[in-house]
Amino acid sequence: MRYLYLLGLGVALCGCSWLYDPSGLPSQANPDNLSVERVEPTLLLEGIGDDGGRPALLVIYGNDIASDATVTIEAKGGADPMLIVGTPRVDRLGRVLAVPVTSRVNPGLSGAETLVLDVAVRQPGSDGERVAHVDWSLQGFDELSAAPPNDGVAHIYSQVKLNGVTLPTTGGPVILRSNSSISIIGDVSVSALLQKGGPGGGDGGDMGEAGTGPGAGAVVAGLSGDGGGAGFAEPGGGGAVGGKPTGDQLITSYADNAGSGGGGAKLVSVTGATGGGGGGTLELTARGAVTIAGVAATGAAGGEAGTVKGGGGSGGVIVLRSGVMVSATSLDASGSRAAQANAGSNGRIRVDAPVIATTNEAPKAVRGAMFGPELAMVSDSEMLSFKLHGAEALTFNIHVLAASGALTQTASLADFQNDDVLDLTAKLKPGYNRICTTPVGSQVALVESTNCVEVAYLEPP
Repeated sequence: MRYLYLLGLGVALCGCSWLYDPSGLPSQANPDNLSVERVEPTLLLEGIGDDGGRPALLVIYGNDIASDATVTIEAKGGADPMLIVGTPRVDRLGRVLAVPVTSRVNPGLSGAETLVLDVAVRQPGSDGERVAHVDWSLQGFDELSAAPPNDGVAHIYSQVKLNGVTLPTTGGPVILRSNSSISIIGDVSVSALLQKGGPGGGDGGDMGEAGTGPGAGAVVAGLSGDGGGAGFAEPGGGGAVGGKPTGDQLITSYADNAGSGGGGAKLVSVTGATGGGGGGTLELTARGAVTIAGVAATGAAGGEAGTVKGGGGSGGVIVLRSGVMVSATSLDASGSRAAQANAGSNGRIRVDAPVIATTNEAPKAVRGAMFGPELAMVSDSEMLSFKLHGAEALTFNIHVLAASGALTQTASLADFQNDDVLDLTAKLKPGYNRICTTPVGSQVALVESTNCVEVAYLEPP
């Protein structure tokens, strides 16, 4: 939504008697006439800004907001919302105020609760304090400290802290997103187990049947008998042909990218062997740091029956994203390790973060685009300068959106030619802006491949 600024009339025309102090007030503000109308965004999420993540941005629209205005936020009903309110900044006309807000993780606030917040803007007037109120909402989230649900749906938590917890080994992809941080002590696995694919991965085929998944291994019956190895996103051939690691290296959509099972083997309807399952899918996304020892999403080898071998499963999908840092010892999305020509192909690994600390990667991770932590939350320039971290030879689009989600600037191109950090600019609209980066050809609505930050543009005095 665009917010249109109308130039106000001068003091002589408005009949005001208040004497303005240009060193302390926006040029058009009369502090006695303070009013507030609305806020953007309309919802604050519990945990944002905690554990070192980027705070939430609250933008308040109104009239006659003074540059020395302060903001307090309380929950209606007396509950402690556990917020840290930063220092406000006001635009030149006194019509827009922006302030960072940290929402601390609150174990007493569940994912089923929403607190109505009273936002109060306060400033000195000619004969005492002026106060204007507007409602805001705080959405609660659960904290995750035990095994997550096994339903293949993306789950958002205020915080994820796991110690020795086993992730689901079947079902759909495991997608954990945190408003603050993710800390997992120990290794986790979404690897295939024999014929059964990991969570979100395809199963290996039965004797004489193809595997499942977008790159399922085929079956060739006859004297050779071996099932084809699973390709990551392209079917492997039958017989002694392994799968091909094609697919989408930036994993723009989980619907099109998943580990796949190898084809089952069959020898003239007499004997056979099952194919190996494909590795599963694991996503860990946090506004704060992501810390984990190791992740395995490997494919399983096909079965054997004498000289007959089932096709191997492909590796799965590992996606780690953080607005601060990703730290991991080992990331393994290898295809089936069996020494056979029809082994499954490797899967995919994508890591997005300004700082990445990983030791072993198989295959090598692709680095997606992520905004740097130095990006200011408030800009006094219409043209915002910022750094984008990524990987050489990859291209991404930059989108600027309003709080409603409407596109306010046509997508521009971020081309990582020979560098992994780009200096870019984006044109902002007055007030609230959401800046997002997506792989070229993808869409902002595909959350698994999109990273965003909030920035307010306030016209300077």
